[in-house]
Amino acid sequence: MKNKYIFILFFILSFTYDIFSQNHFHEIYDTCFYSNHLHNLSKGGNQKRYKYIKSLIDTSNEISLITESVDWLGLYKNIIVEKKGKSDSIIYIVSHYDKISNNIVTTINTIFNGGADILLSHIYLSDGYYDNGTGVVLNLSLLNHLKDKPTKYTYRFLFTAQEEYGLRGVRRHISGLTKEEWKRVYFAINIDMVGAKDSKGISITENVSDPILISIADSIGSTHDIKTHKNTLPKGALADFYSFKGQSFIKDFSISFMVNVLGAFVPQKSYFTVKKEAKPVINFTDNFKFSASEHISPISPIGFGKIHSFRDNQNSVDIHNLYTYHFFLIQFFNAIE
Repeated sequence: MKNKYIFILFFILSFTYDIFSQNHFHEIYDTCFYSNHLHNLSKGGNQKRYKYIKSLIDTSNEISLITESVDWLGLYKNIIVEKKGKSDSIIYIVSHYDKISNNIVTTINTIFNGGADILLSHIYLSDGYYDNGTGVVLNLSLLNHLKDKPTKYTYRFLFTAQEEYGLRGVRRHISGLTKEEWKRVYFAINIDMVGAKDSKGISITENVSDPILISIADSIGSTHDIKTHKNTLPKGALADFYSFKGQSFIKDFSISFMVNVLGAFVPQKSYFTVKKEAKPVINFTDNFKFSASEHISPISPIGFGKIHSFRDNQNSVDIHNLYTYHFFLIQFFNAIE
């Protein structure tokens, strides 16, 4: 009898250790995944980032990939990867892949709606690790997790171009959706600057996120002992979630005008849109505090803030914090499904 209990105890301990080992292995794998891809994304300009992301996508019967031009010349493109589900309802996971440095040269570039970016992005001081390499690699890791799993919903992974020049990529994408396709959109998740070295847990932008989605996130945080911080995005600060909260010509032009007074009068593809009602969104970002350096940096010859400058490098990101987001969002999808 004693031997029987010893055997049972040994079995339980072995099973527990096996689960722990598997979880630990997955965390090590994912952190290596993030480190490798963040490093590769930091090399070169935005065109190289676009090609690199596209090269990582394996298509299949369940996974499709398309690109769409943001500008009239086709210089800048969004990448859209769709994972088919049992229903036509679409959940968007959005992250912009472009980077920028705040300096006089790129300020002039903004006037031309980023038209010179193909040349200028190669001389950017920023590696774009935090803004928004973190969002891109997290989006890629979520795609890898879901691609071979049967899902109730259809997941659309949107990697946008030219977010830094007035959200042009996401505005272009939404303007191109028909009313019928827009009706299929269930909600959108925007991931922009996460896994900061000086942040722990999950940061949710409360003043722009849907209360029901926040409630689901809070429940997951409580279950898995992960802190969910509620933050407020300052007035005037925008990200790719904004166009999901409704779009019209007036709203679209206003965004462009606010970011770029002169460039707004150059016709943009997103201007040719039909009115679309708001969809629920949840915005994840660790970047909600703007120091004095962030406000001065755009008019300085050299950007020196936390983002859009030489300080946005590998030292600005904690890979383990990024993994926390990955684990959290997997649980979020499980709850939705």
